[in-house]
Amino acid sequence: MDEKRNGDTAMDQPLVSIILPVYNAQNHLARCIGSILNQTYKNIELIILNDGSKDHSLPVCEEFRAKDSRIVLVDKANSGVSDTRNLGLKLAGGEYVQFVDSDDYIDPDFTRHLVEAAEAHHADLVIAPYKMVIPAGATKPEQVLEKLEDNLGVMSVARPPEVREYGFLPAGVYDKDTFALRLMDKPASYFLQCALEQALPPHPAHRQ
Repeated sequence: MDEKRNGDTAMDQPLVSIILPVYNAQNHLARCIGSILNQTYKNIELIILNDGSKDHSLPVCEEFRAKDSRIVLVDKANSGVSDTRNLGLKLAGGEYVQFVDSDDYIDPDFTRHLVEAAEAHHADLVIAPYKMVIPAGATKPEQVLEKLEDNLGVMSVARPPEVREYGFLPAGVYDKDTFALRLMDKPASYFLQCALEQALPPHPAHRQ
C-alpha cells in the first residue's frame, strides 16, 4: 500500500470502494478479482458479496481474501443482484464507489482513469464505455461456417475473439437535465438511471 504514483502515496489518494456481487461465477471469478487487485490505483477496498452461490465461487473468494487485506468478503443468502449491490453500498467506506460484475475484467488503469475524470471535473458520476469480448465461434454464422468446414474436411484457421465497444453517451461533461435527456434516447439506460436516483441524490455526470 505504499506504492507511489506521480509523487503521491496510495493513502494520499481517495479511497475507492469496488462492489462485486458474485453468484455462481467460478469460471470467471479469478480473472475478475485478479484484474481488480492489479489496478495501478492502489487505494481501493474490494467488497465481494457472495450471493448464495451453489458452485465453488466462495472458495475462490476466500483464497483471494487470504492474500490481500483490501478485500472485504460477505457470504450471504441469495437475494438477487440489486439487493446485494445495495448491501455493498451500506458497507462501502470509500469516497467513490465503483461497480464490477463477476464476469467482467478491467484494464489495469481503469479505476485510475475514473478517479482522475471525477476529480478533474468535480463529477458525482463517471460513466465509461465497455468492451464485449465474443469468443471465436460463438456467433451463429461462425458456427454454421465451422460445421460446413468440418463436413467438407477443410482445416479451419484459428480466429481471434471479436471485441465490440459500447457506450451509453457521447464523451463529455453533463448537467443533470442534459444527462437525463441523453439517457431518454436509450430507454433501457434511462429507466436504469431512474431506479438509481431513488437511492442517489441528483448529480451531473462525466464519462471518459
